[in-house]
Amino acid sequence: MKLASFAHRSVAAIAFALLFMLAIPAFAAIEGTVTNGTTGKPAAGTDVTLIDLSQGMKEAAQTKTDAQGHFKFDADNSGGMPHLVRASYQDVNYFAMVPPGTSTAAIQIYDAAKKVDGLAYNVETAYQTDSSSLQCVQFYVVQNNSSPARTQSANGLEIVLPENANIEESDVQAPGGQPIQTAPDPKGKGHYVFDYPLRPGETTFRVMYTLPYSGEMSFNPTLVHPAQQYAVITPQTMKFHAKNAAVFNAQPHQGGVNIQVATNVTPASDLSYHISGSGQMPDTSGGTDQASTGGGADMGGGQPGRPGGGLGAPIQAPDPLTKYRWPILLILGVMFMFGAFYIATHSRPATPKTATASAGASADEEPNVDKPQAMAATADRASLLLDAMKEELFQLELDRQQGRITPEEYIEAKAALDATLQRALRRQPSNASAHSV
Repeated sequence: MKLASFAHRSVAAIAFALLFMLAIPAFAAIEGTVTNGTTGKPAAGTDVTLIDLSQGMKEAAQTKTDAQGHFKFDADNSGGMPHLVRASYQDVNYFAMVPPGTSTAAIQIYDAAKKVDGLAYNVETAYQTDSSSLQCVQFYVVQNNSSPARTQSANGLEIVLPENANIEESDVQAPGGQPIQTAPDPKGKGHYVFDYPLRPGETTFRVMYTLPYSGEMSFNPTLVHPAQQYAVITPQTMKFHAKNAAVFNAQPHQGGVNIQVATNVTPASDLSYHISGSGQMPDTSGGTDQASTGGGADMGGGQPGRPGGGLGAPIQAPDPLTKYRWPILLILGVMFMFGAFYIATHSRPATPKTATASAGASADEEPNVDKPQAMAATADRASLLLDAMKEELFQLELDRQQGRITPEEYIEAKAALDATLQRALRRQPSNASAHSV
């Protein structure tokens, strides 16, 4: 009798314990390691912060790495939102995304210095016209090949623009990350400085600006840093004339544009040129076989299909098609950037909604592939969308804090981003790995 009573009490206790456990929200530990890429050793004593993206970049917790570079957080994943982990070292931040369903993040940091050796520069400038102005998109691609690898923490990039340039928008893309809007600091007439660290790898700065235009204009570019390549791109309906014809070399016509390239130029080089006429960059929405061929190339260590074409160090023994591949990539990047130019200057508040519509269209593509291929394609798109949503959340919160948008615009944009993010999360595979930022 006593044994039966004890058994009943035990069952009741177990049942109560289970009900109590089910009533508690599920917590999953987010942990990982921080490694110093300069020394190759674990980064002990590094400040690490957990950021809750569901609450507008709210810092949820902070800790320091142990002697093995290990860190650990208790994170509430019940909302199904991704987290962001930030490691701060020598006044430079490094990030890793932790999507729902994952619990680990690996971050690599680097020793920082105000100036490092091994930086290579490339400059790409594209023009088109509208009814009253010259529209310009300029890329500055900086490759940090320092050895041992280090981050340049000060004076990320100094540029010189025409004095009457009206900057419409600018952004920077860190190695392996997504473009983040940031404005250069004025230093003098036409002189600007991007106060942004140059981490090991390729960092791309983009500046979109307009100039008054009456049908022709002369330029005398000023370089602050030596450049491996300086490229000028115009529609074929516009004319280009270099002051020194020996400096620029014309590339084969690609996709309806003209490309002129000067190689191994210095701040003392005379890059003066004159452009005239009018024209728009061709629409590449339909795509071409030639463009798609170039889109998969990886020029100079750049990312395939990256805006700007992945210009980098010359290859020692290029194959016969090498000199034609990067212009194809460059053309595609410029055309897409001019599309972004139009969106940024005419309909920026509608950007989150556009992203939502694009996500929906992508989900319905490729109806004829088999199921495993379709699932893989959907997973890739979801992963890319998560990265894009993270950057949009960054920028939205920054715009709100700086008063660039109204509370009504913030609420509308945040709702659209949340809807898109939820769609992406439903497509994200459960075993996805952490994304580096």
